[in-house]
Amino acid sequence: MAKSDPIAGVSLWHEESGAFPSQKLTRDLRTDVLVVGAGISGALVAEALSAIGRGVTVIDRHHPADSSTSASTALLLFEIDKPLVVLSEKIGKEKAARVWRRSFRAMQALTEKIRRLKIDCDYKERESLLLPGKVLGPSGLRRECETRAALGLPSRIAERDELKREFNIDRPCAILSGNSAEAHPVKMARGILEKAAANGTKIFSPVEAKSIEATEKHAIVTTKSGHRIHANFVVLCCGYELPKFLVAKSHLIVSTWAAATRPQPENLWRSRALIWEAADPYIYIRTTVDGRVVIGGEDESHNDNERRAKRTPAKIARFRSKLKLLMPQIRFEDEDVEFAWSGAFGASETGLPVIGNVPGLPRVCAVLGFGGNGTTYAQVASEMIANALNGKAEPDLDLFAFGEND
Repeated sequence: MAKSDPIAGVSLWHEESGAFPSQKLTRDLRTDVLVVGAGISGALVAEALSAIGRGVTVIDRHHPADSSTSASTALLLFEIDKPLVVLSEKIGKEKAARVWRRSFRAMQALTEKIRRLKIDCDYKERESLLLPGKVLGPSGLRRECETRAALGLPSRIAERDELKREFNIDRPCAILSGNSAEAHPVKMARGILEKAAANGTKIFSPVEAKSIEATEKHAIVTTKSGHRIHANFVVLCCGYELPKFLVAKSHLIVSTWAAATRPQPENLWRSRALIWEAADPYIYIRTTVDGRVVIGGEDESHNDNERRAKRTPAKIARFRSKLKLLMPQIRFEDEDVEFAWSGAFGASETGLPVIGNVPGLPRVCAVLGFGGNGTTYAQVASEMIANALNGKAEPDLDLFAFGEND
């Protein structure tokens, strides 16, 4: 295991690893659009562009969906890491409202896409439950809920009696919201890639992009093996692993941990809502279709896989102590934990992604999905890039451009 490996431990989704068919790159290529990265961001962008008739090629230094996507726990929320009231203080009320509304629409669109394309990925629509924490206490949650309601977002306060009855959670209050989901992240990314391939997308792996040249007319990516890929446009969907030629000023890499229990359907809460905290860092809890409990979080600001692996037992102990206080009916002793893993993701001060043209590189754009909403941001990116290349107006370019959140 190297320090830069994308995941430490054994992920719940590991059985899907290496199963996706891709081609070996043995010659120079020409393509309309080159997508660098075959995780969930690259998959959604490739599918969206191929669906409007663009010729797409995808490359990845790993096998498709084997990097940060395989470490994901796939809590798919329209709610972003920074509460609406907190984000409003950072970037202004008008921009914060637009970000939250765009995230809400993206989750609606993602759910519709998974259904329409019939992606087999254990996708289940869920409510989400946001518990009070150090970022927002009970009064802060009430103010947050009122601010969301003013934007027409589907959130309401659940009081202590309801929390005890429905979740066996003893807290003063929480925010209960709709329009969220859970999924199997590797199956989702690869299922979407399969639809892109059916539209004509070519997928090559493992292929590492080493350098890029760009003019007003075209871009050329040179791979580590020396092959050159000529493209009309390049979309960088590299997750937290930024290529050396791409610099984002405020880009941080954060380590995160997760664990999954053996199936215990008899102990689950009735709605199976996604549960998380208004804290930083926060923990989050979800279920799976076969009745497991998945818990994650306990983030740290570093990117050292050996350190992540050594810290896993301590993180499991932290998860155990928090679950005993929060949901004592969940079994989480050592013999109950079947999978434990850790990975990395990109972060920024605002928690917002960077989606847009790369300064100094014409015809090159990047998707940097910072924070815990990578899949939701990937859907936003796929919409924005498809609109741009299809000549449609895109009103939210200013929200995510380089220099705003990087």
